[in-house]
Amino acid sequence: MLFEVKVKSLQEMEDGTFKRKSNVYLTDSETFGGAETNAYTYISNVIQPISFQVIGMKRSDIHEIELFDENNDDSVELAYYKNTVEIYGDGNDYPRKTKVVILSQSTSVEHAAEMAKNQAKNIQFGFGFKVLKTIETPIVEIIASPEVGAL
Repeated sequence: MLFEVKVKSLQEMEDGTFKRKSNVYLTDSETFGGAETNAYTYISNVIQPISFQVIGMKRSDIHEIELFDENNDDSVELAYYKNTVEIYGDGNDYPRKTKVVILSQSTSVEHAAEMAKNQAKNIQFGFGFKVLKTIETPIVEIIASPEVGAL
C-alpha cells in the first residue's frame, strides 16, 4: 500500500539562512504507523534537517510508478506527475472501465503523459485506454520501505 506523507522541516540553506519547508514523500508500507516510521527514518538519516515533524498522511491513490531513466543527465530537473488513466475491458472477464493512477517521474507534463500511455499498454487486462489528465504533484521523493522492499 502506498502512502503520501507530508513533513514540515526547518533546514539551513546554502547561504546560512534558515527556512521552513513542507514536502510530500511517497512510501510503501502495510500500515500508517509503518509509513510514518519510514518517513522519520529517511528524513533523519538522509535529509538531516535541524528539526522536522510529520504533519499529514494519507493513503495514496497511485497504482503504478514509472520512473525516469536513471542513466540520463543528473542536471535535468525532474518532477512527479499523477496521470489518471481509464482502461477499457471487454465487460465479461474484465471490467468495462477501470481508472488507475500512474505516477510518472518526468521533465514535463507532456512527457509524463507519454510515459503513462506506455505503462497503460503494459497493464494486462486493458483492451484500450485513455489518459484523462496529468497533473504535477507535490511529491519530492519516493522512500523505499525496508518492511516491504524496494518500490
